Amino acid sequence: MIGAPGEAARCDRIVGDAGRGAAFSMAGATGVGELIALLSLCDGFAGNDSGAMHLASALGIPTVGIFGSTNPARTGPFGPRATVVSHPLDCSPCLARTCRFGHYRCLGEIAPTLVADALASRGAFTAHREPIA
Repeated sequence: MIGAPGEAARCDRIVGDAGRGAAFSMAGATGVGELIALLSLCDGFAGNDSGAMHLASALGIPTVGIFGSTNPARTGPFGPRATVVSHPLDCSPCLARTCRFGHYRCLGEIAPTLVADALASRGAFTAHREPIA
């Protein structure tokens, strides 16, 4: 898990839910150079429209950009190993950080299996890595 310092607690909870050794969090603990080095070790990347998504795509890592309120036609990842998942609604892309309707369906209705399938179609999950102890 990666993210900004303000996302560290949420990332830590997700890592805890994943089980011992299944994941770890570096949220708030890296600069750009360290993030690039960390991403270069990844078998795949799934995340929101962010700088990390663009770095992963530029590194040639299988990348899935998860888009809700932002417009993938304008800011989507590029490259043969990059793709976008979204759940378009009449109200999206609205470009707002806060859903004016309060439902966030554009993100909430994206199934995790859709993201996993998109990663697999781009070549993720083909290399085996030992879990971190």
